[in-house]
Amino acid sequence: MKKHITIFLIILFPSIALEAQTMQHIPASDSKIQYFGRVNDSDPNNIEFAFPGVSIKANFTGTGISAIFIQNGGGGITTTNYFTVIINNNEPFTLAIKPSQIVYSLAENLPNGVHTIEIFKRTESSVGKITFQGFYIDNGHSLVEPDILPNIRIEFIGNSITCGYGNESSQNPPKSGFSSINQNNYMAWGAITARNLNAQYSCIAYSGRGLYQNNTGSKTGTLPLIYDHVIADESSVIWDNTRFIPDILVINLGTNDFAAEASSSLFTVDSTEFVNTYIAFIEKLRGYYPDAVIICALGVMMNDYYPAGKKHWTRIQSYTTAVVTHFNNIGDELIHYFKMNPQLAPYGEDWHPTIKTHKHMATQLTNFINSINAANKCKGRVSIGENLIASEIRYPLDITTQEEEHIDVTYTWYKNGEIIQNINQPYFTLLDKESAIGHYRVVKDSAGCKYQDKIMVYKQAPSSISKKNYNNIEIIAYKNFYTIHSEIEIDKFEIFDLEGRCVYKKDNINQKIIDINLSNLNKSVYIIKISTSLNEYYRKIIL
Repeated sequence: MKKHITIFLIILFPSIALEAQTMQHIPASDSKIQYFGRVNDSDPNNIEFAFPGVSIKANFTGTGISAIFIQNGGGGITTTNYFTVIINNNEPFTLAIKPSQIVYSLAENLPNGVHTIEIFKRTESSVGKITFQGFYIDNGHSLVEPDILPNIRIEFIGNSITCGYGNESSQNPPKSGFSSINQNNYMAWGAITARNLNAQYSCIAYSGRGLYQNNTGSKTGTLPLIYDHVIADESSVIWDNTRFIPDILVINLGTNDFAAEASSSLFTVDSTEFVNTYIAFIEKLRGYYPDAVIICALGVMMNDYYPAGKKHWTRIQSYTTAVVTHFNNIGDELIHYFKMNPQLAPYGEDWHPTIKTHKHMATQLTNFINSINAANKCKGRVSIGENLIASEIRYPLDITTQEEEHIDVTYTWYKNGEIIQNINQPYFTLLDKESAIGHYRVVKDSAGCKYQDKIMVYKQAPSSISKKNYNNIEIIAYKNFYTIHSEIEIDKFEIFDLEGRCVYKKDNINQKIIDINLSNLNKSVYIIKISTSLNEYYRKIIL
């Protein structure tokens, strides 16, 4: 089949009228269009997105198809968005989006029949936001039912490496400076891994962003702080995390934290703050995705030779290992450590990995995921019900998974983060009111697939506990030490136990950053309440 690809440069409104004479408009809201990645569909006919790796798929009949895009970037060397387009699984081609053009012919003269199209955003958020307004297809034709979605879902969280920064370039020494035409997320390690695993793909990545500080030393807009955004640089629309629940999360962060240190001793990476922030971020993700396998990955842009004597590669391995060990020690065995060795020449732009290196990274990760059986979709879940009030329970009471015992299935129970010894059945018995109070978790291991669920047992309904959550508060935890960051001054904070008693408080703080040492409190579950002039923020913590 001979493929003809034509991109037209046309004036806005006359072009739409001209196109409509021979083709019919399929709005972006059509239910047969599939969207992958984070999109703002509050206006379903104007789908907005910015993160790399967002893709649009559809099946259509007829002989041709055009797409309608509005480019919100400037259209320059660093602000032109590019897409990878695949028609009928043929060789992909590249589409440039221009501020002066909105209708793009993607295929012509196809055989009359059913065809597939995928449009994949190669470039990252900083290049500019895109608005998709639908397709044009031949008059008298239509979209047909989309393909069945893959069973596995995988999400990558990272920085420029995961974006695919400069990977289309390959030089030694490398080309200096970012150009969006040389960024190809379709050929980045995350997207390649997703295709290897036949998985749905989501990419939450941004060049220069770090775990607790960016490559400039700034602590504004770090990756954990923008993770909930639909559009990375816009906090007005928050992503509904129930829309995409990954089976596997791959995090590759920290390179930029150390890049800031390389630029100035003012930004020397603090091990405690790094580990604190990482633990808090994983706790947040675990709250969203209780069953996900989380892989804490490292590599490939760091080494122990630059800057001389700083041992960046050794240090980040130590810090990340400490994070994974922390969770494994409290019973979360679904969190893994994965290391990729430093890259070799040639290099992409600004010392980033080339496509060849990305392919090698993807092969390593795919093999690792298969080795830990992370992509195995086992049927079934484990559920132990809703939170309980100790005073309303008739004892003894079994907290139960409602499952029968099987030889090849194990259950590990935890109370307040510690293993309950000698319990390997699908239930745990609460004997009396006083001993029942606490935070329980069960991990079910069935044929190598691990699932977990949690439940709280309160002495009485804690009226002070709220589900309010405000984006201007960030809590970083490491062991019994907590740091609270706020965009506005904190007036006071209070700590409550499960009985609703205030066990610690501090008034008249009037600071945006405060440190709390809770080592004097007993091991248990507590609620921190932070009060500002605008709102109150509550968070559950386990000591």
